[in-house]
This record gives sequence, structure tokens and C-alpha cells, in this order.
Amino acid sequence: MKKQKKNKIVFIIFGFSKKNLRSQPWYTVNKLSEKYVSKYDVNIFTDVNNNYSSKYNIIKINKLFNFFFPTNELIKKIESLNPKKIFVVIGSHEILLFTRYKNFKNLNLIIGNNRFKINEILRVNFYDFFKEFKLLIIPIFASLIPGFFLRLGFNLIGNSKILYLSKEAQTRYSKLGLPNGNIFMPLKKIQCKKKIFSKLKNKKIILTYFGPPLNLRGLDIVMNAFETLSKIKNNIFLNLYVRNKKEDYLKNRMLNLEKKINKSNFKNKINLDTNYYSHKSLQKKIKQSTLIILPFKITISDTPLVIYEATYTKIPLFVLNTPGVTENVKGTNSYICKNQKDLISKILKYISE
Repeated sequence: MKKQKKNKIVFIIFGFSKKNLRSQPWYTVNKLSEKYVSKYDVNIFTDVNNNYSSKYNIIKINKLFNFFFPTNELIKKIESLNPKKIFVVIGSHEILLFTRYKNFKNLNLIIGNNRFKINEILRVNFYDFFKEFKLLIIPIFASLIPGFFLRLGFNLIGNSKILYLSKEAQTRYSKLGLPNGNIFMPLKKIQCKKKIFSKLKNKKIILTYFGPPLNLRGLDIVMNAFETLSKIKNNIFLNLYVRNKKEDYLKNRMLNLEKKINKSNFKNKINLDTNYYSHKSLQKKIKQSTLIILPFKITISDTPLVIYEATYTKIPLFVLNTPGVTENVKGTNSYICKNQKDLISKILKYISE
């Protein structure tokens, strides 16, 4: 009996490379592809050479879109595949570029960003906004687009569906009149009961942060919490796993962090590690931590992977109440805090029990 050919699925994504795989949205594409790979012939169109490929076909295209329209190369290659589904990873603002996607059939738009409320944007002070402007400008612009324009853009695209990466994003966009769509979570939450910290005399209390050196991620809050707690207890230590791939936009942030550490009265209790670790290596590094602090002020992507990585350790996690974070830590070994003061108070209570 002749083997029946599989139906084809296409993903379109910028920059799908090995070095980016642990970042969202590339990780999401990888996980979503794995969901379909056994039943379909999965093809990923991207614009980089250093591709990640294990179970599916990567097709390199020098240019995916000419701003308003898909390139002829992309159109021809998709037509040759005649895919059952097409997935495109977008920011919500890209719905306004409806001519990019108007002629695609069986289109699924993966919206990878949340829509911030004004009070959430105001968490970021002017200094941090100025220093981390390149990361913030598009998500904030997308959040301020009137719902009317998003609805109009989506309707002009035509017959398409939306896939959200969090319930919170689904709720916020559906209130604007976009389809309710479906939700895809890149990783499952780890369910675990809260542990009680057993106080032992002279026991090391190790606070851990991991991620880039950004105040958007709340690194300044982590440093302030460490300083405050160290004045109360003399057995507090801080591990900073601040991955440094030497991106230009992070250079000044890294220099500022190093200066702040050198000025600290407790600098001998701070360990700064700038290596870039795989998921497994990172888990080994942080498993001796007493607690993890990841106080995102605002999230650029909808499901920050470090939140999942932190809950996988089953070590108590302290976060701020933030879209893209809160729903992903509920039911895990985590403490959701209102602000910096509340975070310090809850940590102090936890380590004093």
C-alpha cells in the first residue's frame, strides 16, 4: 500500500536561530511545531542562516516581507507547498499591516504580546524608559492603538484566526472586539505546594535573579531588596545570573550593574555570573537557592520563559503582579507581590518563619 503524503503546515517567523531558541517567540514556535510534527509536514520560513532544525524543515528566505507585502519568493514557496495551515508570529500592531497577510489562506495569527494598561506602563520610570527605549517603544505603541483600528485591520485581512499565548492577552484583546481565539501555552506549569523555610542558625539565605541586566525585569528591585534585607540579616547572599551575549543595547546596563555592585556595602556577598547557560545548566546552578526573585515591571513578550524556568525548580519564586507573569505562577510555589515594598516584606516574613 502506498504511503499517504502528510498535509503541510507553514510557520513564518523572523530570526528563528539556534542562539535565540530560548527566547520567546522562537521557543513558542518550536513547541507549537512539535505539537504538529507527527501528523503534519512542518515547514518554517525564516530569514537567518544559523537555523535550528531537528524534526522539521527550515526554509531560508532572504527577505520575508517588503513592509506592506510578502516578497515574491515567500509567496511562490508557500504556493508550492499548498499548506493546510499557515502560522505567523506577530505583535498586535502588525494587524494594521493587513496587506502582508491578506492573500494567505488558512491563516493563524500568533499574537505574542500583551496589551498594557496605562497604570502598568507607568511602572517604568523615565530613566528606565530612556535607557531601555528600544525594547519598550513597540509594545507601548501597540498598547495605545485604539481597538477600532485593530478590529478594522483584522477584518481587512479576511478569513483568519488568532492564537493567544496567555488568558490575560485573550481577555484584553477580545474586549476590544478581536476574536476570542484559542490559547497555546509553550510550557506546562509545575504544580507544587508552598514550602516553609526552616530557620537554622548561620544558614545561608541565597537570593537568586536570572535574566538580562534590565530594570524592566526588575533588576533594580532585586538589588534594593538585597540591600534592605542585608541590613536586617547578616546571612543574606545574592546570586545574579545575568546572561551577557554582549548585545549593544545591554552594554551600558551591564556597566551600571557592575558599578552598583562595587559600591554596595555587601559586595562580598554578591556573585555576578555572566555566562550564557542552557536550560539544564541553569537549573543546576540555581537549585541551591533559597528563593528566586523575578519582579518584572512590564513584560515585552506574553509568556516570559524565565518564569517557567523558575517554577520548574520548585524553589519559592517572588514576582510582581504583572500581566504575562501572574497567571503563569498561580498554583505554583510563588508569591505575588503588589510592589517593591510588599515584595521585601513577604521575603522577610518567609525567611523569618
